[in-house]
Amino acid sequence: MQFMMQISRSAIQFIQKCENILLALAAIISTVGVCIDVFCRYVLLDPMLGTEEVVRYLQIFMTFFGLAAVVRLKSHINLDILSDLQFFKRREVNLRVLGMIVELIGVLICIFLARLSYNFFHLGFSAGVSAAAGIPLVIPYSFLLLGFSLASVHHAVNFIMNMMDLPRRAK
Repeated sequence: MQFMMQISRSAIQFIQKCENILLALAAIISTVGVCIDVFCRYVLLDPMLGTEEVVRYLQIFMTFFGLAAVVRLKSHINLDILSDLQFFKRREVNLRVLGMIVELIGVLICIFLARLSYNFFHLGFSAGVSAAAGIPLVIPYSFLLLGFSLASVHHAVNFIMNMMDLPRRAK
């Protein structure tokens, strides 16, 4: 059991590092692309074709992979209406249970959205390529599927971590 936990922790850490690297690279490439486009358009008076399209796709990538990173870091917007109720304030275990319910709802919503985005992804195979840059449209369509899938994995990990922490907090 301990060996499996170590392997799953290593896999999760690897996914987190890959997410961080990909998000950083997308932000850098997007920034450099906009700067090059502005320079070519206003200084050289010869705009580069496709730069705006690539930057747009990178923004879509950063949005949906950023969603997964935000879920992983637990830095998304929280509503504390339920946690302010006296029932949940009495014991920390009640707050943990509430957190588990919220994470479970997050898993279900992200799986539902991943399923819907799969249909969109599948459509990308027949959609062809983008107009200016010639990027196959299946690539930007896949960002939705991957982002929602990663977010559901992170919600599930948060749920399991809360569940494992529950018996210790109850004592």
